[in-house]
Amino acid sequence: MKWTESVCHRPVDVGVLRSIHASDQEMYPAALPFERLQGWVDSASWLSIEFVVNATPIGVVVALPVQRTKWEALLSGGLKETDIEASRDFGQAVQGSDEGQDPVGIHIFHVERYESPQAQNAVQFRGFGNYAVGAVLDAARAEGYTILGTSALTATEDGHRAFGRMGFRSTGYEEVWIDGEAPRSGTQDTPLDDGRQVSRARMMRRDEAAELGDA
Repeated sequence: MKWTESVCHRPVDVGVLRSIHASDQEMYPAALPFERLQGWVDSASWLSIEFVVNATPIGVVVALPVQRTKWEALLSGGLKETDIEASRDFGQAVQGSDEGQDPVGIHIFHVERYESPQAQNAVQFRGFGNYAVGAVLDAARAEGYTILGTSALTATEDGHRAFGRMGFRSTGYEEVWIDGEAPRSGTQDTPLDDGRQVSRARMMRRDEAAELGDA
């Protein structure tokens, strides 16, 4: 049996969320208060999912339903990921009708396949990233959202390659963190690194045009 046939979904609890926050802060020093991350999850809990196989947690995803204009700003750096406010920037789903509804962009804030021995023994992984992204898109549709596209700010080469394999492409916007300085941001055509780079994150997107027709 494939692991995708036996996987269960459950909400992300505060302990897992604190671990995500600590991991992301270690990976790149973005100024994201834990309270803001908690607010994202509380406001769209159906898009934060921990995956479990045979009672063993195997991975997690946290995603945000961002209003169309705010999502477009996010892709180009006009809105920073860490500045997203759920009350201001999240789109509202309209159950039962698409009439007058503004599409949203689903922004993948965090996706992680657990590397613990228990998780590795529970399942032979294949296609976890695709499954996790598909799960949040399905959850968003079930809530009544129309999806314009999907995005992610990739902070590692492995992450960049993984999203590339899923059909995401770079928008050209990136952020670079320099030790002891505020983050620098701009396009990939702008020289942001002067040799003191600590970490780098690149924005990627994938259109979900089939849902929108000519929109």
